[in-house]
Amino acid sequence: MPKITQLFFGLGIALQAALFPWLTLRPVWRDNQTLLLGLIGLAISLGLTYTHWHSLWWLGLSSLFAILLAGLQPRLLPLLLVQLVLTWLLTTQKMQTPTLLSLVFGQMLLAQLIWFFALVHSLPIYNLIDLGLIYLAALIMLWQPRLPRWGYALLGLAVLSLGYGLQRLNLGAIIGMAIIFLLLAFPKKSLAPWVYNVLPVLLSVFMIVARSQG
Repeated sequence: MPKITQLFFGLGIALQAALFPWLTLRPVWRDNQTLLLGLIGLAISLGLTYTHWHSLWWLGLSSLFAILLAGLQPRLLPLLLVQLVLTWLLTTQKMQTPTLLSLVFGQMLLAQLIWFFALVHSLPIYNLIDLGLIYLAALIMLWQPRLPRWGYALLGLAVLSLGYGLQRLNLGAIIGMAIIFLLLAFPKKSLAPWVYNVLPVLLSVFMIVARSQG
């Protein structure tokens, strides 16, 4: 990838790791500034590792932030170790873009799990449902060029219906997510990797902003 697209890809990683929990846990992190700085530092350094600019340096910096977080919350250590190992594996192995991004999405779920366990010591079921809906939608959009259009439409409709039925998506969020589904329904070739990498970020924003507006 050209350097500018690598930068966008890394930015998508950092935002995926931090944005949803940062917006969701605002009342909590204001009282945990040291933890917050460690979590943000880890998210940014992980994103920079994925730019492939001196990746080992940034992975080393990620390790320092992981040590800080483990010192503050020792029970985070296993999750942090898995996060670092996954980052090393996914930035050093060559694989097809959809496969890589599918694994990255899984890693970003883990990254957000670390935020929740660090700040509220658990992952509430409604937040788990939110993240499940976001990443199910992102995966369907990612694999769209390899799906028949009727299959893509049915899967997209199923995710939106599930979110509405579970009362986690209101009308505003459904409209926003449906627009993204429609925009990605027509290209038969995969888009640039960074585009798919920012999809969970956009979906998170639609969900949280629409919910805040009632």
